[in-house]
Amino acid sequence: MSFEYVLETLRVCGHPPTDIKFRISQKKYKYYPFLHQGSIITADVDLWDFPSVSDLTDGNANKLYWPSASEIADFFAEQRGQDAWFLIAFSDQPLARTIDPSKTAALSKIQPPLSDIFSKRFSSAGFDVIDASGLSALTNVGYTENDLVTLAGVTIDINQYGLISTPGDSYKFSEFASLAAPEHAPFFPIEVWVFRSGSNGK
Repeated sequence: MSFEYVLETLRVCGHPPTDIKFRISQKKYKYYPFLHQGSIITADVDLWDFPSVSDLTDGNANKLYWPSASEIADFFAEQRGQDAWFLIAFSDQPLARTIDPSKTAALSKIQPPLSDIFSKRFSSAGFDVIDASGLSALTNVGYTENDLVTLAGVTIDINQYGLISTPGDSYKFSEFASLAAPEHAPFFPIEVWVFRSGSNGK
């Protein structure tokens, strides 16, 4: 299955969460149930780090679900001259699930000439797994010890970005997460692509 429908665009001037953020947690539940060192390029902006809470309301994080073709074009246009992370999350389905199970949202593809810019500028970071609200099962769901025992029997490969390496593994983790956290089910995989712009606008 090809992941080519734009589910989400995200511009963040903060920093992605790291494994340290999850290791120091003393909570009853285990968040981020894998071994990984370094940054985790999750599409769930609630897990990113900002110097202060006000940064979330000062335009330093801009998340857009189900963007139209014109909104995707605007997303590419704002990448010049900004020191920020830019993420695009793709679904393998042309219609997106919404919080209202009776409704769906039509998704757009990246069209030329933006598709050429995208292929030169962005790199695949792997696969995240989210629910209809955008909450990540990989980084923002707490798992019990029993859940971790079950997960230990499922082979999931994690890449250098802290995300799932292959589509097949992302589907397997989606099924696991949907059973472990039924209040958020169904979870589904997205492919995350990332571009880290510099202060010089490149």
